[in-house]
Amino acid sequence: MDSRDSGTRVPGAGPKSFAAADASSIRGFVGFFVSAGLVNATIAAVLLCRLPEARVPSPAALLMRAALYVVLGAVAGVAGAYFYWCASSNPYRLSSPISFLAFSLICATGWVWVPAGVLLSTQDSAATLLIGAVCGAVLGAGLRRGIAIPLEPGPAGTEERELFGETLRTLPRETHGYVISGCIYAAAYAQHDHSHLVAGALCATAAFVFAWNRIVPAREETGNPARRHAVWRLTRTAVAAILITAWALVLGIAHREGERDGALAADNGDASSQHTKRGTRGESVLGTGGYESVILWPFPQKKQLIPPIPKPSNYLGLEKAHPMVIRFDGAYWYFQPPETQPGRTAHQAHGTPLGVNINSNNSFPLMMEAHQRLVGPVRLARCGELDVEIENRDAMSGDVSLGVMLGDSESPNKATLYLGEKQLEGRQVALLRPPPLFETLRFAVPPRAALRRFDEITVSLLTDPEHAMVAPKIAIQQFELLPR
Repeated sequence: MDSRDSGTRVPGAGPKSFAAADASSIRGFVGFFVSAGLVNATIAAVLLCRLPEARVPSPAALLMRAALYVVLGAVAGVAGAYFYWCASSNPYRLSSPISFLAFSLICATGWVWVPAGVLLSTQDSAATLLIGAVCGAVLGAGLRRGIAIPLEPGPAGTEERELFGETLRTLPRETHGYVISGCIYAAAYAQHDHSHLVAGALCATAAFVFAWNRIVPAREETGNPARRHAVWRLTRTAVAAILITAWALVLGIAHREGERDGALAADNGDASSQHTKRGTRGESVLGTGGYESVILWPFPQKKQLIPPIPKPSNYLGLEKAHPMVIRFDGAYWYFQPPETQPGRTAHQAHGTPLGVNINSNNSFPLMMEAHQRLVGPVRLARCGELDVEIENRDAMSGDVSLGVMLGDSESPNKATLYLGEKQLEGRQVALLRPPPLFETLRFAVPPRAALRRFDEITVSLLTDPEHAMVAPKIAIQQFELLPR
């Protein structure tokens, strides 16, 4: 008598550890671990996949970033599946039809498409549906060929059957068709509702179920040939995914710059005739119902017929006899803590703080900064003092301080030097239409500091707590660098 238990299975023992009656268990196994890996890869892509800051990045930089994102998607998917694979509560721990190495190699060919799908979904691109379908089809076909379901051996001898008995046999009910059609209709609705990432996930589910039921399981293949085939298949798919991800990055940069140019063009009309949903042009709010942050760019200068004057390549040779005047042509930032800069969805427009009303709609204070980029670096040892000329048209009374920080964008650690802050004269009483006040604040530049040169000037406007919810109507006119 054989004492072995036919129901005992070994983890990762392969499809032979499953009987044909356990097809539902195999489907549950595949659905559980594929979902875990896809969810983890999607979360990692949403949190970490970002567009490059450069307007025109080099092809090598795009390909490197795309390759990094593809590897990130594959590693995140494998890590998510491995976490549940090793969990003690895993119901398939003793009945896995495939080893984790083979499972990872097969599923990674689908997870590498996740970064491209996430990037395209942020651009309202219909290509997200196609990427989702490719991801699901690759996963379904690969797992179907990698997990063989052995058939039950038929009975020995010839079985007597009733004439025309097969025509009277009731066909088994299959629900995968309903699942596919339901996912397709739901994906169409999600796409119409601009939920592109959800639509891509539904298309991936439909394609996975279709491929799983369409592909005929291959014969069991174990050992090095099967592993080499899986590695070679993953390599080919990863190369294609890198190219598609780079293409998604290019589209994302074009989409971002197009939105920025469109926003600037929309706000470039006559201030007296243009209106927004919240008042006149330039009136913006931070908080519920408004913008998360605002960036004000200077108005474009009118074209003048003047001979071209080459700009100096650097300011390292600041003359000792003459100060250097720099007209402010940078951007004003408006944001709220704990953020330290405007976000990716910041509202951008042309304007000046003297002509806009920006306030906070929640309990967080409003931070305002002015950023000026120089044509070239200035050697700190040559600069003795920095004058900041401002125009103050703020109608509110209260204390306003101005702080100045120098920075070097070319240094590896982005070194900075804070010159301190000084209080403005301000107004004693609030006025409805106050006359402009012009003031010059002088900041001493230390001769020795960790910062050797600077090419950025950041001005912070700090108000008292009573007026922290309203941005002051104070504009920077110019900077004057006085030689040492």
